[in-house]
Amino acid sequence: MRGFSLVFLFVFNATKRMDRNSAVAPIKSQFIWDGPVDSVPYRTHHQTDPLFLAAKATEEADLSRGTKRQLETDTVTEVEPVQKEFVQIDKQADPLPPPTEDKPKKRDNKQKKGKGGQNKQRSNQTPDDEIKFCSQVAMNGVCNFGPTCKFSHDTAAYLASKGDDLPGVCPLFREFGRCRFGIRCRYAFSHSRLNEETGAREFNVENTELVSTVGTAKDELNRITKVHLDAFKRERKDAGTPESITDSNKWVASFRDYNKFKDSLMKRSIKEMKEKRGETAGEVDYENEANYDNQFQIAMNLLKETEPATVEEYETRTRQFMEDDAKFAASCRDDDRAGFEWKGTYLAPLTTVGNLPFRRLAKTFGVDITCAEMAMANNIEGGAPHEWALTRRHPSETKFGIQLAIGTSNLASGTGHALNKLLFDNASIRHPTLKPFDFVDINCGCPIDMIYKMGSGSALMARRSRLHEIIAVLKRTMPVPVTVKLRTGIVDSTNLAHKLIPLVKEWGASAVTVHGRSRQQRYTKFADWEYVNECSKIAKASGIPMFGNGDVLSFEDYYSHMPNAVANEDGSVDGIMVGRGALIKPWIFQEIEERKVWDISGQERFDLFKKFADYGMEHWGTDTKGVNLTRTYLLEWMSFTYRYVPVGLLETLPSKFNDRPPPFVGRDYYETLLASPKVSDWIYVTEKILGKTPAGFHFTPKHKSNSYEPDSGIEESVHG
Repeated sequence: MRGFSLVFLFVFNATKRMDRNSAVAPIKSQFIWDGPVDSVPYRTHHQTDPLFLAAKATEEADLSRGTKRQLETDTVTEVEPVQKEFVQIDKQADPLPPPTEDKPKKRDNKQKKGKGGQNKQRSNQTPDDEIKFCSQVAMNGVCNFGPTCKFSHDTAAYLASKGDDLPGVCPLFREFGRCRFGIRCRYAFSHSRLNEETGAREFNVENTELVSTVGTAKDELNRITKVHLDAFKRERKDAGTPESITDSNKWVASFRDYNKFKDSLMKRSIKEMKEKRGETAGEVDYENEANYDNQFQIAMNLLKETEPATVEEYETRTRQFMEDDAKFAASCRDDDRAGFEWKGTYLAPLTTVGNLPFRRLAKTFGVDITCAEMAMANNIEGGAPHEWALTRRHPSETKFGIQLAIGTSNLASGTGHALNKLLFDNASIRHPTLKPFDFVDINCGCPIDMIYKMGSGSALMARRSRLHEIIAVLKRTMPVPVTVKLRTGIVDSTNLAHKLIPLVKEWGASAVTVHGRSRQQRYTKFADWEYVNECSKIAKASGIPMFGNGDVLSFEDYYSHMPNAVANEDGSVDGIMVGRGALIKPWIFQEIEERKVWDISGQERFDLFKKFADYGMEHWGTDTKGVNLTRTYLLEWMSFTYRYVPVGLLETLPSKFNDRPPPFVGRDYYETLLASPKVSDWIYVTEKILGKTPAGFHFTPKHKSNSYEPDSGIEESVHG
C-alpha cells in the first residue's frame, strides 16, 4: 500500500470530536515541553532513540561515501549500467553533525507582530558551480563551438572546484537510465566508468536496457525551451495578427460598444426621470445584475414615452450585437473534454509550493485533479521561459490544468494564442495520449496587492464586463474548458460570489471554485462554509459544477461538506479543493479516499522529504544549481510541514487550522526534529538529504507566518 507502514486509528468516540474554538491544540500532557519556549532541543532530545544512535554511529562511514576525485590515480569503483530493478538504494539514515542550538534572540520592540503576508525583501539565491562548465563537454566530451565557447573545458579544474559527489545513485540515472548533466551531475561518479584504452573517466554512461524500456514515457510534458519561444516570436512578427486574435478583438469592440450605449441610455433616462417627473432615482447598481436589469427596464419604459427613436436604435443595436455574439460563439474552439468529470479531490494551485515535484508527490496519495501554480499572463504572452516552465505537466497528472492571472481581453487573446500555438499545435512536444493541459483556470481570488492593482485576481470580481470578455476570448483561442476560481468577495461585508456563479456559467465557464474567505480576510478566521454551501445551491440551479475551498485538514472536514453530510444535499459541493491542508499533510488525499486517519511516523515523513528531493532533482536537475533549487523548494514546503501535529499526540480529533500547539517533543527523533519552527533546523534536515549547504547559502521563507515564529502572521496568497 504505497510502500508505507500504515497505522490507522479507529474512529474516535463522537463525544471526543467536538468543535473547538480554542487556538491551542489539545496536546497530551506528557508531550508538552515544560521548559522555556526557545529552549526546545529539537535536534538532541532523543539521544537514546535508535534512529539517533544509528545515524551517529555511521557518521564517518556515510561521510566517506562522498566520492573523492583523484583523476591522476583514479581509485573510484567503477559503476556499470545495471538494470533498474537491481540497483540498490541505501536507506541508512544519514549522519548527524554535532548538535547545535540556535541562541534565543531578544525581540526588538520594532519587530512587533504587524501585518502578515510575504517576506518581500527576502534575497534567497541559488548557488551554482564556481566554474561554469560546458554542457556539451560534460555530456559528450566535445564542444561544437570549440575555442569560441564561453564556458570552461578544463575538466580537472572543474572537478577540483566542484567538491565531492553526494552519496547514492543519481535520481535521473536510476529513473531513466541516463543523466542529462554528465560530469556536472552531483552524483556524476554513479554513472561513470574508466575507459581502459584512454585511461580517462567517462561520465555519460547509460543503462541501455532501461533507456529503451522507459523511453519518453516518464518525461515531463510541455518542455518549452528558449529555442521554441524565439521561433514563436519570429513567426508572430512575420505572420501578423492571427485570426483568433482578430475575431476576439472584433467581438470585444462590439461588446464594449453595445454596453457603452446601454449605459448612456441608463444615465440619460435617470437624469430625465429626476428632471421631468421630480422622482428620486438612485445611482446605477452595476454590482447587482438583477438590479441593473430592473433599472434598465424602467429606463426603457420611460424612453418609449419620450424618445421612441432612441428605443428603436437600441433594438437595432441589440439585434446586431446578438448576431456578432452568435458568430463569435460559433468560431470558438470546441473543447474535446466533454467526458471530463468535475468531481473528487482537487489540489489547489499553490504559489511557489505547488510546483511539479509536489504535485507529483500528491498524486502518489491519490489526488484526482491537479493545477499548476498561478502564471502571469503577460509573462506567458511575452515569452518568459521561467513562466512557461510553470505549465509543465508530469504524466502522472491525469487531470491537469493551468491557472492564469489575467486582467484584460487583449492579454487573454495573446496568451491564449501563444499557449495554443506552442503547446496544442506543436506536434514535436505533444504526448501521444495526454493533452498539454485539460483546462485553464482564471484566478479571481488572489489577494496580493500587486495583482489586485493590475486588475487581476480578486479585482475581477468587481469588473464583470472584463471577466466576461476574458472568459469568452480564452474559449475562442484555446480548445479546453475555462474555469473560474472565486473568493466570497473583496471585502468582508459584501459577498459577490453567489451573483457571479450564474453569470460565469452563462459566459461559458465549465466549472467554478469558491474559497470561503474574502480578499480582505485573506487567511484569517475560519472559511465561511455556510456561504459556500449557499453558493453551491445556486451553482446546481445554474447547471455548473462547483468546488468548495478552505480549512480542510482532515477527511472529517472533507466529508462534512460533501453529499449525505450536508443537511440539504442541494447545498453540497461537487468536490473540494485542498490547499494548505495538502502542504501540511499531503497524505490527506489518502485519508480522504480510505476515510481513516494515518498516524504517520517521523521516519515516514522524513522519507517523504527524500522522495520530494528525488522528484525535485528530476525536475530541476542534478547539477549544483538543480540540487540547490531542490533544497530551496524543499525548505519552502517545510515551512508548512512543521505545523503538522502528529495525531497520536492529540487528545481529540480532528485537528483544526486555527489550533496552534504548545512547544512539544514527539515520540521519536524525527517526529521532534520535524516539528521545529527554526529555519536552521529545516536547513539541517535538508543537509541529511542533499548534503551540506554551499558557502553563502541563505533561506528566508516566502510567507511571514512560516518565518521563525509560528504565530507571526498569516499566509498571503498561497493560493487565491
